[in-house]
Amino acid sequence: MTTPQYIPDWAQQPFHEFRAFHGRTSDLLHLSREGIRFLGARPLLNARVNSAARSPADRVSERDMQLAERNAKMASVEEASDYPLLHAQAVILLWTGLEALVRDFLATWLENVEASRTIEPLRRTKVRLGELESLSGREKYLFMIDSLEETLGSRRSAGIERFEVLFRALGMSSPIPAEVTQPLFELANVRHVLVHRRGIVDRKFAELLPQLSYRPEDELKIDHAIYHRFYDAVDLYVHELIQRTRLHFGGERSGHRRDCRFFDEDDRVKQGSD
Repeated sequence: MTTPQYIPDWAQQPFHEFRAFHGRTSDLLHLSREGIRFLGARPLLNARVNSAARSPADRVSERDMQLAERNAKMASVEEASDYPLLHAQAVILLWTGLEALVRDFLATWLENVEASRTIEPLRRTKVRLGELESLSGREKYLFMIDSLEETLGSRRSAGIERFEVLFRALGMSSPIPAEVTQPLFELANVRHVLVHRRGIVDRKFAELLPQLSYRPEDELKIDHAIYHRFYDAVDLYVHELIQRTRLHFGGERSGHRRDCRFFDEDDRVKQGSD
């Protein structure tokens, strides 16, 4: 997920910021999984330390031994279920990061591309002049994006169509394949259930996504394969946004390189065709 030098710095910055956030969240998830897995080995390590101790001061205390045993049991349960709560939090951050990127990029676009501020939907946007004049810098253009969303009704659109409505209005559209739009549609709805219903499926979710085979009142289970399917779809969508920017500034499309630093062939096998 790189951007070339002929794209102005202001257009590159939102992508750089997103990539840093996207990478940190992925790294933290993978490191947390490894850390929890390590906790399962602590009782054995403590036992070895005590067997090799030369004095009582070198021994692991009974309290710490008990704590390690308790943590190991919890870690075993989490590992056996593939860390559903950990993956759920990571999924929430996936959508949060993508949403922030789109808003930041479009606000930056309005700020720097004068012609974008004359598009017809923006001209008919109802804006309270006093409120707009009280804002400055990026906040002013974020406010304009929010107002444009209200005018276009894009918040009522599903998945990334919410974003695509805005990109089309600004003349920055391109086809997005179903293998990207479908996982992101699922991601948006999964994120909504995780945030607003503590992961308990409602009737609307079950009807929107029958292919997931959930029934109302079921609990969503997010494993690593599901998380990576969403992660890769976000990565591909952002790559396409970068391509739109390249083309606007006279560049050519570039190939995609997988972004996750922890991805390996075992992950590919787990994800099947994904």
